[in-house]
Amino acid sequence: MNSPTAKQAYDHRQRVIRAHVAQLQALLDEHQKKAAADELDWGYVGDQGRVIELLTETLSALGGQVTIQSPAVKPGNRVRLVFMPSDPDPIQPGALGTVVAVVGGDYPQIQVEWDSGRSLALLPGVDDFEVIS
Repeated sequence: MNSPTAKQAYDHRQRVIRAHVAQLQALLDEHQKKAAADELDWGYVGDQGRVIELLTETLSALGGQVTIQSPAVKPGNRVRLVFMPSDPDPIQPGALGTVVAVVGGDYPQIQVEWDSGRSLALLPGVDDFEVIS
């Protein structure tokens, strides 16, 4: 009996991975159609959160990393929050604030004084926001 070579096994696994990626794209497209038809609920948001976790783990396993670009900001900029998914006491979507500091390093943060009187940092690549001035 002939054992497969490493190259044959590798090629087979590449085909399986590519089939999974194609199916993932089809499912993402289906979610997008439901979003356009306003048929989404928070379960879909939770599903996407889990998918992001798994994809991040997969990228890491292959030697990659997540590179989500956030808008460039500097102190004094005005920002509008779109969505803050991971904070247990988030700022409300649509809230406006002023950037007071931008902290780099391993855990970058954008310190914001919100018009509501709260101070809470934005996490680049996690929180969705836009610079308005």
